[in-house]
Amino acid sequence: MSDLPFDDEKSTRQRAYALGLLIVALIALAVAWRWTALSEYLDVTHAVALLRSSAFVQMPVVAVSVVLLASIAAVPLSVIIVIVAVTYGPMLGPVYVLLGAEIGAAISFTLGKNLGHAALKRFAGERVGFLSQQLGKNGMISVFLIRLVPAAPFAIVNMVAGASHIGMRDFLLGTAVGMIPGIVMITLFVDQIVAAVSVPSWRSMLLVAAVLLLLVGGTIGLKYWIKRSRLE
Repeated sequence: MSDLPFDDEKSTRQRAYALGLLIVALIALAVAWRWTALSEYLDVTHAVALLRSSAFVQMPVVAVSVVLLASIAAVPLSVIIVIVAVTYGPMLGPVYVLLGAEIGAAISFTLGKNLGHAALKRFAGERVGFLSQQLGKNGMISVFLIRLVPAAPFAIVNMVAGASHIGMRDFLLGTAVGMIPGIVMITLFVDQIVAAVSVPSWRSMLLVAAVLLLLVGGTIGLKYWIKRSRLE
């Protein structure tokens, strides 16, 4: 027998379905940005020209809003960073990316928490519930490590994190600190990255590969150091 009233159980099930549908929609969007005609809008030259053609694009609130909407709509975060860095420069670009991504993350996180937290506890089972609790206990570190190498789309991670036991403060702090290394690295080498994509040459591709290896290697080393520090 369920210890929940019928109406509460039905409501929880409906929220779980809504969360599942939103995650599926975000996965479909992430695929569409890479493999359909939508990918044309993520061409750096085209996107930068489109942004610069707007009379309002230089307003900070507009710049942050562009990043916010892109992060919610499952646009690849690395592409957002490159486009914003080229459009607004190496000083303002990272600031706009961090602010917009943080606000977008908070919105998706809140939506995930409101839709899925009760459903996760009620329907996910003991193993998933235990994993969620462990993530909650190590909230900031867990989010920080996830952000260092964004294997899953940004918007999906935000919503799933909201449905877990991770608190908002730990989530936002872990997101900000975890995003900074990638933002800095991409911004520093944005010209070379754009050149490698637009006019590929062995030198530009080699430099981009070196940047990626440095970022991944540094991330692995940092993860190992954090885990070792926590065990000591």
